Amino acid sequence: MINTYPGNSKFSFIDFNQDGIDDIIVFGNQEKNFVLHQGLPDSTFAPAEKKFFFFPIDDFKWLTTSNNGSNYYLFVSRNKRLAGLVSFTSNSSLQLLFKTEFNSYPQSIDIIDLNGDMKNEAIIYGPNFNGLAIIQNNGYRLKVKTLLEQNVFREIAQLDFNQDGIDDLVAIDIMNNSLKFIENFSEDFVEGREISFDAQLSSVKKIFFDDDEFADLAVAKEGGIEILLGDSVYSFTENYVYNFNFFPESFEFDDFNNNGFKDIALINKIGNEIIVGLNGKDSYNSILYHFDGIVDLKYLKNANINALLLLSKKGKIEKLNKQKKWNRSFTYSIGGKPNKIGIKRSIDGSDDKILFTDLKENDISILYKNKKGDFTRIIKEKFINPITDFSFSRKTNLIAGYSVNNRLIEIRAIVTKQKANANQNFIYTAYPIEKLLIDSTDSFYTLLKSKTNLFFQKISLDSGQYKTKPPVLLDTSVTSVMANGINDFYYWQKTNEAVKFLNKKENLSNEIFSFTSQEKDKIKTIIVDKERKNKSESILTLIHQNGKEELLFFDGLSKRRFKIKSPFLFDNNFDSSNFWYNVNKNKEHFLF
Repeated sequence: MINTYPGNSKFSFIDFNQDGIDDIIVFGNQEKNFVLHQGLPDSTFAPAEKKFFFFPIDDFKWLTTSNNGSNYYLFVSRNKRLAGLVSFTSNSSLQLLFKTEFNSYPQSIDIIDLNGDMKNEAIIYGPNFNGLAIIQNNGYRLKVKTLLEQNVFREIAQLDFNQDGIDDLVAIDIMNNSLKFIENFSEDFVEGREISFDAQLSSVKKIFFDDDEFADLAVAKEGGIEILLGDSVYSFTENYVYNFNFFPESFEFDDFNNNGFKDIALINKIGNEIIVGLNGKDSYNSILYHFDGIVDLKYLKNANINALLLLSKKGKIEKLNKQKKWNRSFTYSIGGKPNKIGIKRSIDGSDDKILFTDLKENDISILYKNKKGDFTRIIKEKFINPITDFSFSRKTNLIAGYSVNNRLIEIRAIVTKQKANANQNFIYTAYPIEKLLIDSTDSFYTLLKSKTNLFFQKISLDSGQYKTKPPVLLDTSVTSVMANGINDFYYWQKTNEAVKFLNKKENLSNEIFSFTSQEKDKIKTIIVDKERKNKSESILTLIHQNGKEELLFFDGLSKRRFKIKSPFLFDNNFDSSNFWYNVNKNKEHFLF
């Protein structure tokens, strides 16, 4: 996740500092500013840097490089009805070199070589702009030529459909809801044929969809995407149609996973989601990714990065990556500060869910997975109160979020569509929570601590209402605790005489380890894991006493003690998130 400034609607890739690494510019907020994220050598982006500019920016494109090596960019400002030539200064600000005004509202820029002379020109257009404006630069100045002013164009694609070696234009004609073919005769443009559509059009792109040498057109329209296949005369008589239950306003076509198939990514702004279709032609293996406030989508591929980037108007840029050996998988960026992950399995594997928390956003994301292992959709459950841990029902759609050492439990239900305050409730426990578990009846079993006293409290679900039972004292002088299951707890206890590691199961107590207590040296204890490969129950715990550390292992039958020669684990925040314990075939024990 990349944090940026909220309120923007567009972004683009540039190289403002000319270091050969793609940077991000964010704009489109109708304010006199823009935002830069410098690209770094490790494929990440630097924090947001907001810059003042004289006009709001609605589109921004590289135009050319000057004789002295400076990059010149072109921008349009819709509400100011102008376009301008700019370059970046040494402190990454924009300096205005030239501007030109219009009598209508420009919105978009395409860069094109109109006459094959290896020099760039720009075409300006938009849904409230009269026709097209051709922009040429001469040093610091811009030369403007307007044409086809009786038309209004939403978007254009460059395609040499008359095959004379110079790109022509295919444009969405808003008034006729058609694709208009505009021939380019050395900067003189002539309107040609049209392809009409019943469904409203939003976007058009030139792509190479099939295996021949001819370019194709991808058209986004209300209810789906249509691919018009190019042939030797660009008749566009053959097509593919992909139907969706929304109006895709932005999309990208490319081979995201480098397997020879053209993949598709498209935005559903109303549903706050992006659909990524992989490995398809006749049909796609679709992945749905929820991203609140999504407004723009770009695909970035260079020597260092291969990713889809998504912009949210709420000030977030999400990066979806590909992996080298990527078959039916997708790497999801799961938030600013993920803390815990869990798997909720269905009986037949047809609707498994992966849940994870994000401490920064204070929500729980739920990824839905089908039998093939593909993610089919994602939803987010926002919590009102801060949560650091959660538990979920194996039978129903209930989730309970809470913060360790706090008394409040916030109850939510996983729903397929987000609704405000959906099925939420609040419960307070008698003492601060250490751990919460949910049984098959959706009743809660909580481990609570008050100073060094350990309590158990059951919260039963009765006729749709939760009722708390009185807390039961389990033991005193407890330093750390872990729930291995309902009515099955492990904990450390320190008294004046001894330090003990105990298991309490079904009200029966079992002493596993015991040490003589040293009053002069505080004992640090932690329980870090309860699962190990091929073992149904394994406990790994750590004790720090008199400047020495020992790892203790218990698998339900045998006990093992491992002395740490150079104590360092406690000082390095050793916990369940940053270690792996393994025993090999030779019964050698390894801690990574």
